[in-house]
Amino acid sequence: MVIKTDLCNYTEYRIYPGHGQKFVAKDAKVNFFISAKADSLYHQRIKPVKLRWTQAWRRQNKKGKVEEGGKKKARKAQKFQKAIVGMSLDDLKKKKAMRPELRQAREQAAKEAKAKQQADKKKASSSKPAVAKGKADKGAKLPKGGGAPAGGSKNFKGNKQVVILHHATTIREGYQAMIHCGIIRQCAAVKNMSCELLRSGDKAIVTFRWCYHAEYVCLGETLLFREGRTKGLGKIVELVDDAFCATSREVEKP
Repeated sequence: MVIKTDLCNYTEYRIYPGHGQKFVAKDAKVNFFISAKADSLYHQRIKPVKLRWTQAWRRQNKKGKVEEGGKKKARKAQKFQKAIVGMSLDDLKKKKAMRPELRQAREQAAKEAKAKQQADKKKASSSKPAVAKGKADKGAKLPKGGGAPAGGSKNFKGNKQVVILHHATTIREGYQAMIHCGIIRQCAAVKNMSCELLRSGDKAIVTFRWCYHAEYVCLGETLLFREGRTKGLGKIVELVDDAFCATSREVEKP
């Protein structure tokens, strides 16, 4: 004969017919307790895992269970030798089986060959003339054998086509502006002019001097100089030296 039993919601023990008590909560959930003690502990909100005599505590501490299978046999790790980049597995085995004397001789020969190659490379690089940093700007043309940029000049002169497109006041000697000539971008100062001053719409021959370093410019190149809203156009007709700038201002002949 099979007897129908219930489980206690607190202790998880079996409750046989005619024993235990029920509690119906406000949410209509029915709780079945094996005794008034279990009912009291439930309403005191004492967790069953804290009590050693409950099934919850026994389950948490692994009591009453028989270990299945016993100890597992540990597998022995197998070692595999793999090829590396630049050397196959056969080459690795040959090198491993090689005698130490032959291996050392081969490594020594490889080191000597590498040292000789580096020495030859260093000798070849030292024979080339190095261009000093700052001597050649971006886009400057270099002659054969290195050195300073070919055609580099501190001073250059514009022809009669130097036109002041816009300037608020007047331009005199000593005026500085940013020169745009091809890929060149550098500030230059006015050293000499064919007239005393320039205003918007005037034309004159003007000698400029680079403010920082020489640039490679060619005759006939068009230049644009600007400073704020000031703009002017011109063309290079002559390259002059510092001695020319020391002389008095040129006067344009009619």
